[in-house]
Amino acid sequence: MGVAYYTFRCTRRYIYVDSGIILVDYCIMKFAFFGDYFATNKVTIDPCLTSADVSFINLESPITKRIRSITKAGPVIKGDVENLLDLMTQFPNKIFFNLANNHIGDYGQDGIIDTLTALNSTTASFGGVSTNNKIEPVFIGNTDVAVISMCERQFGISQLGKLGSTSFTADVYSQIIKLKKSGFFVIAALHCAEEMNQWVSPQMRRFFKSLVDVGVDIVYNTHTHVPAGFEKYGNGIILYGMGNFIIDYARWKHLNFTTKSLMFIWEDGNISHKWIECNPDGIVQFSVPIPEYIEDCNDPLLDDEYKLTALWQEYSVRRYLDSYSGWLSPSLFSITKRLIKTLIKRDWSYFNKSSSLLKYHLWSCESHRLAVECALGVLSGELKDCRNVYSKRLLDKYYQ
Repeated sequence: MGVAYYTFRCTRRYIYVDSGIILVDYCIMKFAFFGDYFATNKVTIDPCLTSADVSFINLESPITKRIRSITKAGPVIKGDVENLLDLMTQFPNKIFFNLANNHIGDYGQDGIIDTLTALNSTTASFGGVSTNNKIEPVFIGNTDVAVISMCERQFGISQLGKLGSTSFTADVYSQIIKLKKSGFFVIAALHCAEEMNQWVSPQMRRFFKSLVDVGVDIVYNTHTHVPAGFEKYGNGIILYGMGNFIIDYARWKHLNFTTKSLMFIWEDGNISHKWIECNPDGIVQFSVPIPEYIEDCNDPLLDDEYKLTALWQEYSVRRYLDSYSGWLSPSLFSITKRLIKTLIKRDWSYFNKSSSLLKYHLWSCESHRLAVECALGVLSGELKDCRNVYSKRLLDKYYQ
C-alpha cells in the first residue's frame, strides 16, 4: 500500500481548438503514486492523501461479476464496480489506473472488457492492456505527461489476437525516446519483482535504470506488496516497490508490512516520506513512521550492487528451498493436494495442467526465473556466493 507525491514545475496545459493547439500556461502539478488496489471492499481515505492533481493507482482486480475464472497458479481476484465508483468519489481530481498486472486477466478477456466498460463510464484515464502486446502511451488530460504501462510475463498477458496485460518489449525504448523528443514528461508504470521482497534483483534494477537513461522521468513499480526502496538516478527517480494501497485487511494482516505503506513526497528536487496504513476498519490514514525500515531498504542501493547482489542471493536461495524447488520436484504432500483438487473439479486433465502452470509461472515471469537461476547458481557453486552476515541479518529480519 504505497503512495508517492511528485510535484514538478513547467507542466504545460493546452486547449484544443479546431485550428490547432493553444498553450495556456505553465504550472506546478502534484502527482500521487499509489500501489496495489483490490476493489474487493469499500474504504475511507484520509482527504490529505487524495488532493493531488493526478493520482496513479494500480488496479489489480478486474471489475466484473463473472463467475468462471481462468485456470492459473495462484489466487484469482475480482472487484466490484460499486467499490470502484466509491473510491473515485473520494478523489476530487484526475485518476490514472494502471491495468498492466498479473490479475487484471483473472476472468479472461471478458473480465477485461467488463473492466474497460466500467472505467469508460468514469472520468478516469487508464492503460496497460492491449491486443498483440502493443505498447501505447496514455496522455494525461491537457498536459505534457505521458504514461507507459508494462508488466512481467505472467498470467493474462496480451498475445497475438488476445486482449491482456501489456508486457515488457524492446519497443518501449523507441517509444520513450520519441516521447522525450516531443517534449513529454514520461512516467513508466511497472508491475514486476518478487512478491514480499523489499529488494529487486540487480538485473531488474538495471532495467529500471535503462528506462531513465532513455528519458523516463519517474519509474514507479508495484507488485511487491511491501514497501521497497527508492532512489534518484540520473535525471529521474525510481520507486522500486509501492506496496499495497487498498486491501482486504483480514486476508493480509498476518503478513508483515502489507497493511502499512510509504508516502513518498517529491517536491522541488527534494524527496521525503511518511507512512500510511489501511486499518481493520477500512480507513486509509497516516501511520507511525518506521525509519529503520527505510534505511534497510535504501542502504543496498547506495553502493556498487555488492550489497544488493548479496541480498538477492540470500532471498533467492531461501525462496527456492522454501517454495520453488517444490514446484519443480513436487513432494508427496503437494501431489496429494493436487489430486484432491482434481477430484473436486472432476477434471482429470487438471492434475497435469496444474503442475505445468506452476512451472510456466516460474519460467515466464522474469523475476521468478532470475530467483531460480540465482539459487541454483549459488547452490551449485557456479555463481560466486556473495551472501554474508549483512544479507543474513536483513533476510532474517524481513523474509516471509
